[in-house]
Amino acid sequence: MTEPSRRPLQRKTPLRSKKPWRPERKPLRHRSAKMSKIYVERRLLVGEILNQRPLCEARWDDGCTRLSVDVHEILPRSQGGRIIGGADSEYLAVCRYCHDQIETNPLQSHDRGFRRWSWEGHL
Repeated sequence: MTEPSRRPLQRKTPLRSKKPWRPERKPLRHRSAKMSKIYVERRLLVGEILNQRPLCEARWDDGCTRLSVDVHEILPRSQGGRIIGGADSEYLAVCRYCHDQIETNPLQSHDRGFRRWSWEGHL
């Protein structure tokens, strides 16, 4: 048996547009209004800590520049640390070199007391 010949389907109505429809997009906010207020408080807290403690508190090794420019959170925010508030003992004023060493060597940082794990909780 032979199959009947088939013709391709024919459109009965023309297409409206050649471009696909896309909803109008608004740019995403970098931060919510609530988080923006919290970060204003955070900047004030960091400035206050750096003014009170101008020297590096970590002194990792000879690469330390001894002037604090960063505030290190002993319990990282990603593991439940606080962004603002809390005790002053939860923060260290450190130089950039020591902060990099603390972040890249978490086991040594924990042994030296510059880092806590999430299961150890807050002070």
